[in-house]
Amino acid sequence: MVGHALHSPSTRYTILEFMGEGSFGKVAKCRAHNSSKLVAVKILKKEYFQDVQDEVSVCGLHAGIPLPK
Repeated sequence: MVGHALHSPSTRYTILEFMGEGSFGKVAKCRAHNSSKLVAVKILKKEYFQDVQDEVSVCGLHAGIPLPK
């Protein structure tokens, strides 16, 4: 997947290398196309996506932060 693009609602990222792997997925070193900055992107395994999404929602509720749908 090195060299492939990842897309989010706000920008596109090019995968430069993989930095590590854990229980929930992999972490990739990427370059953001809109700013050329280097960023770390966590790529979740499909089976954990809903669990992580639920956890983010709970954390946002506790912090009083409205989260996008």
